[in-house]
Amino acid sequence: MNLKYWKYRIANLRKDLRVLFLTATISVLLIDLWLINVAEWFPYGAELGALYYKICLAYITGFIFYFINVHLESEKTKVKTFKYIHNKHVKIRRLCETLIISLRRASQVPQGKQFDSIEKELEYLCKNINPQNPFVVAGWYNITFDHWFKAIDFIEKENKELTRDLLFVRESIKSDIIIILTDIEECISNYINLSHGQPLGNTDLETYSAGIIQYKRLCDKLDEIMRDKYKYYQVEYQDSFRKKNNKK
Repeated sequence: MNLKYWKYRIANLRKDLRVLFLTATISVLLIDLWLINVAEWFPYGAELGALYYKICLAYITGFIFYFINVHLESEKTKVKTFKYIHNKHVKIRRLCETLIISLRRASQVPQGKQFDSIEKELEYLCKNINPQNPFVVAGWYNITFDHWFKAIDFIEKENKELTRDLLFVRESIKSDIIIILTDIEECISNYINLSHGQPLGNTDLETYSAGIIQYKRLCDKLDEIMRDKYKYYQVEYQDSFRKKNNKK
């Protein structure tokens, strides 16, 4: 294995495990090289020292076993499944972008009108869209629904399906990612798809603007976590992919 990959493997270990391993290793070295020749400083000091020494050795042994048999295998699996996870993440992100594009197309924004932020734009769009009218989910879907309520119900179902696909490789997904995926699903269900496909009497989408803004923020956060938590796996996957292509 390339030296830089070893560095990644160690960097991806939990910090507390690394600190405890370093502490145990230093303690064993201190006892073997110095403290073993020093008289005990207090009653039963030697016995307590021997007990601590055994605990340190036990932890070091357990750590090495975990690192080789559990952590390394888990890291290899994460590299192999990176492309799958990345593709599903991109689709979840693109689903949010598709919703925003669809809102822009559905609203009649005066030409030349500028917005200070995406939040202000979404608030304006939602105020100027009648959910009772036919609504087109743009992008690669390009599906026309009878009204907004059916459209957002479709988006929720698509998001749930993508999330379910990701959970098939749950062992390769960082806990931070699972938390965000859960938050996105909850946001759509509780704050956007309020009627679950059934039409309501409102004549604009102002009620849903806060939920849509939060949905976008969560997808932005998902992007950030993916870049941060999976950057090492991406590098290794791409290196591995290039090597395979060079052999052909």
